[in-house]
Amino acid sequence: ARMGVVTMNVDGLHQDAGSSQVVEVHGSVQQVLCTTHGAIDASQILKDVARMKALRCPTCHSSPRPGVVLFTESLPSSSWREARTLCRALSPSDVMLVVGTTNSVYPAAGLPEEAAARGVKVIEVNLEPTPLTPQVSTFIRGGAERVLPLLVASALAP
Repeated sequence: ARMGVVTMNVDGLHQDAGSSQVVEVHGSVQQVLCTTHGAIDASQILKDVARMKALRCPTCHSSPRPGVVLFTESLPSSSWREARTLCRALSPSDVMLVVGTTNSVYPAAGLPEEAAARGVKVIEVNLEPTPLTPQVSTFIRGGAERVLPLLVASALAP
């Protein structure tokens, strides 16, 4: 079985939990970006923090910023392309889990809608219904911390 994770979380916890194919469409707080030319080596920034030095890009001396999407910014094209590729590879025999989101922030909210329209089984786990709920195969009301262990146990049961 193959599994990919498309997340709007920026904390790296999916990787810490052992997920190997993770697409962070909103970036990562573990990445540092130069405001002028993009990604930079975070190790130099960490050294500057440790020395209490002003934070600057080691190449051009511009100000660095967290590697996350801020309000009004577009999603990084490479991660968005990867997320769409993962979702478009799903077939009607696959399952997409949509967990703990309002499913109202586009374009990411369109991924499960597109999958459902193609016949993919979409299971939504959420505390409350969302705009996606009428389109899913199954809606499970509840928190992820309670529902997901039950889903895993059920999938692994003989």
